[in-house]
Amino acid sequence: MKKAIGVLLIVMIALTGCKSEVAKPEPEAPKAATLEEMEAVAFAYVGDLIAGEYVNAYENYAHDEAMKKAVNAGVYQQVLEELYKQVGQPGEILRSAEWMAQGYQIVQVAVAFSEKDFGINVVFNEFGEIAGLNYSEVAKVEEDSTATSQAVSDDILVGPYELEGRLMFPVEASEETKVPLVILVHGSGATDKDETIGPNKPFLDLAEGLAAQGIATLRYDKRTLSHADSFMGNYAFTVWEETIEDVLAAIEIAKADPHVDENQIFVLGHSLGGYLIPKMMVHTNEVAGWIFMAASNQPLQGMIVEQYTYLAELDGETSQDEADQIAQIEAIAKQVDSPGELDDQAPILGAYPAYWMDLNAYHPLQEVKMYTTPKLFLQGERDYQVPVAQFELWKDSIGAAHAEFVLFDGLNHLMMPGEGAPNPGEYQLPNHIDERVIDTIAEFVDRVK
Repeated sequence: MKKAIGVLLIVMIALTGCKSEVAKPEPEAPKAATLEEMEAVAFAYVGDLIAGEYVNAYENYAHDEAMKKAVNAGVYQQVLEELYKQVGQPGEILRSAEWMAQGYQIVQVAVAFSEKDFGINVVFNEFGEIAGLNYSEVAKVEEDSTATSQAVSDDILVGPYELEGRLMFPVEASEETKVPLVILVHGSGATDKDETIGPNKPFLDLAEGLAAQGIATLRYDKRTLSHADSFMGNYAFTVWEETIEDVLAAIEIAKADPHVDENQIFVLGHSLGGYLIPKMMVHTNEVAGWIFMAASNQPLQGMIVEQYTYLAELDGETSQDEADQIAQIEAIAKQVDSPGELDDQAPILGAYPAYWMDLNAYHPLQEVKMYTTPKLFLQGERDYQVPVAQFELWKDSIGAAHAEFVLFDGLNHLMMPGEGAPNPGEYQLPNHIDERVIDTIAEFVDRVK
């Protein structure tokens, strides 16, 4: 497609050069739309759709070229009537939620249908043109209020960079009725306190679910999100600065809170957070139990190659371009295997060589056996990012007599349910952590008491 556009531009330049008249000024470039503008359009557009104003929905709102060809008033009617068969007749519009997916802005308008609340998802391009329409379960959004019928939240600051965090307590927590607390530690990447991905907020799910079972949580924005500039030019940066230092600060905050039983502080690490738990263990003996959720145990550079290969083969074939990219990533991963031979100020796979030297000397499957603190391992059977084979390696290394291992059928890397071949696209659909996971964590905390 890019090659065709390039040829077209060359032809246009050649033609205008042959004319003697003065060339007309080029039209102004389209203006990007704001999220507020998209929200206003989404509410009005969905309002027309559920009112049966299908002609208005097609003619009175800007659609991109592909959408103009794909729909019309009749198509809109078919789409909405199919939806009504599943959720009943539409009632009032409730609220909106927003997330990004594959470069598009999604605005979900939640509607109270007669059988259940459901979301109509309006897809916008950057110019505010409607580029798609679908529907799904209502996305989870934390209420602005800090209090619910089951939990009370307090805003806090965590670590030397004062990361924005939140303590969530069950309502019964008090200085007289102290409660256990679980610290939630993120996976890789720059993620917020809810570990938000698309419309999903797995750490918020955990916080609310555990509060309902009498357990407090502490979660906070990751330093790579809110203070990414602190890593620029820090050639000695390792997972200590990325994760571990802030976990230890969170433990101190939990110990000092009068509502928390300081003998019942737990740490839950998801993905990379779970991978790093043995590194955390060496720095503290004040954790009552460690929870490994979809925790990896293999070198990260190798996992990057495996994940990219899996996604390239997902459609049943690997193109030459994909094969070339896999070979390129494999070559980079081999360099990471020997980071001492690299320029210590040249980043590779998103980090400086010191980061990789630190991790290459780390062997979680061996180091975890040095600590007898209670451990719980949680794994989704549909996880393609940290496959079940790694869960089995933890089990083989530690032994079932020294830790608890629970494998959940049908769950992905976010511990959320799904069907079919696992893929990153499912993370962009509203979903929630499976209640079985929350129940298992609560039971573990209760047993360790």
